[in-house]
Amino acid sequence: MRRVVLLAALCTVTALGACGTDAASGDDGADVATDVAADAGGDAPVTDASDGDADEDVAPDTAPDVDEDPAADTEPSDTDIADVDVPDISDPGPDVGPDAEPDAEPDAITDAGPDAGEPDAGPVVDDGAVPFDWAPEAVPEDSVTFSRGVQAGAMRATSMLLWTRAVDAPSVIVRVWRPSPVEGEVLLVVDEPVEPDADGFTHHAVEGLASDTVYHYAFARTDAGGRIIERSAIGRVRTALAPGDSRSLLVGASSCTNQNRMPFEAIAMTAEEPLDFFVHTGDQTYQDSAIGLDGEGSYREFWATSLRDPGFLALYQNVGHYLTWDDHEVTNNWDPERIDTGRRDIAFQSFFETFAIERGPSGGLWNHFQWGDTLEVIVLDCRSERLDGNYISREQMDWFKDRLLNSTAHFKVVLNSVPITDMPVAYVDDGDRWESYDSQRDEVISHIVDNDIRNVWFLSGDFHIGFVSHVDPEGPGRRIREIAVGPGGNSNPVPQFVRDLLFRGQFAFYTPGGSDEVMTTLEFDPDRDAVRVRFVDGLTGDVWFDRWVSERD
Repeated sequence: MRRVVLLAALCTVTALGACGTDAASGDDGADVATDVAADAGGDAPVTDASDGDADEDVAPDTAPDVDEDPAADTEPSDTDIADVDVPDISDPGPDVGPDAEPDAEPDAITDAGPDAGEPDAGPVVDDGAVPFDWAPEAVPEDSVTFSRGVQAGAMRATSMLLWTRAVDAPSVIVRVWRPSPVEGEVLLVVDEPVEPDADGFTHHAVEGLASDTVYHYAFARTDAGGRIIERSAIGRVRTALAPGDSRSLLVGASSCTNQNRMPFEAIAMTAEEPLDFFVHTGDQTYQDSAIGLDGEGSYREFWATSLRDPGFLALYQNVGHYLTWDDHEVTNNWDPERIDTGRRDIAFQSFFETFAIERGPSGGLWNHFQWGDTLEVIVLDCRSERLDGNYISREQMDWFKDRLLNSTAHFKVVLNSVPITDMPVAYVDDGDRWESYDSQRDEVISHIVDNDIRNVWFLSGDFHIGFVSHVDPEGPGRRIREIAVGPGGNSNPVPQFVRDLLFRGQFAFYTPGGSDEVMTTLEFDPDRDAVRVRFVDGLTGDVWFDRWVSERD
């Protein structure tokens, strides 16, 4: 490993509307209950690193200017969902038509791209950065060798995982840097060789970073003398908050992105937001017909098709991610106890090799990542451990309960592919969600309630619909909230009048019919003790919902 050091030279990541697939693609759709209708080598540094970080600007105030009580009224519009009977749940809920106004006048939200309005990272701690004569943008980009772009994941306060696929590149390095106020110079933090596997996939862990700091990175091909020939796209990622630090965090979220709906306009829109990180709750591609690992019609080909989408390329280049899976990463509604193990293993291999994902304590998907005192991301695997009548394994359940109980973060954010919400009765329970495993669902809810664990927020997908709900319509579990995010690119056939009948009481919002591409952003603010939930039509830019929501509502 070559790390940058201060010497004379460098040592150098449903069922009604259930993600059963897109009806337009000929796959099984959601069923409605019948009773409901240049040279870049650079010279060695010669001076000590400054702590100037040109990327650490102060973020604009993007929150709506509202009182602590989030229940501000909205002005109805002609296209609102009509006469929905939403009971008094402290916040009466906003207009949900495509022309509806947010419940308060929001401050201007920048759309100037991912480098606009960076949150203030505070003083930069020593990460070993040194001034280095290099202009990354002047190096030719190799879009053939690095055709899959770049990714960053598994962000912690001082570390992260960087990813690319480098095809036919015998010698590859990675550089990580912070911007420098001096033109033609960067503050170089990492200059290391990487080792792609036999198929070119590269997962490279970087440590010793500064917390809550924006870094840029790129992979590059080098010649026999170690000089850079061409590079990948330039990536951008922010490290997590350090223990004891706290501020609001802006998170992008999506689910259910069927490649038949490409290009994903909502994903491209999400890439323009000044996010701290992005999460996807599953069904990131639909590969039910995939055969084998490589070649035509294979899992790798499906992933390559989906992730060459301009929106995904831009998103993963601009922000770090945490991910879980649902069923279509393997095949529709797959059963761990019946699936051919060869197909399962190939699907798992293709998933883990495709993303900057750090395997968890079991060697699998479930894992956790903390952003200081603001939030902890808890990634669940709600698909591959459905064995012996359990929704998740006993090992995962005990780990999950421990994370909830012992987390020091204000918000506990759970990536949960299929909703835990007690869904409306007309949603046929086909054994595909938490409600079909009532013992474990009750165990989770009772654990949260009995231990008075506050601010557990489930994020889910699968249903091709976005909503904001109370997990239970009444009782102690009502204060637990869930947000179904997206869909980023898929439809739900439930007509509007049916949604108006079904989504009552426990639902503060649901996306209207025809909302096939939805951008979801979530701002977690510990000082406000609330989450700003924002749903935007990815095709028109109409804001359907923009409201601060809390478990007190």
